[in-house]
Amino acid sequence: MLFGAGLPLPLLNANRRAIREATATRDAAKAAVEAAYEELIAEHARLEAEIQSTRLRRHFLEREVAPLVDEQVADARRLDAAGDVNTLLLLDSLTRSYDTKLQVLRAALDEASALSRLAALYSPGVPMRHETETNTP
Repeated sequence: MLFGAGLPLPLLNANRRAIREATATRDAAKAAVEAAYEELIAEHARLEAEIQSTRLRRHFLEREVAPLVDEQVADARRLDAAGDVNTLLLLDSLTRSYDTKLQVLRAALDEASALSRLAALYSPGVPMRHETETNTP
């Protein structure tokens, strides 16, 4: 007369263990998504700051430093044309001009690289290269 008294009834157990496991799995997935979202937000902010700083550096070099260096080269060439040859002054002027233009190009490259990484941040399926993998001099 105790025909099924020894069997656990799922109705009374209410499947509590499976519910707890599903809840824990869901909570872990939610935490992982939130962490990934926060990481994306932080990376976005870092890239925006990098873009702004490289843009400011490039503008400063283009608008402030490069014209001064170009003027120095022009002055050295005028002196040379007038017969007052100072090869060291001309060499120094040309070297500074070259270095300044190289800095402008590097700033433009850094800005473009940051813009590219920001675009890749929002493009699914595009692999992102880490800073240690780049070959910029």
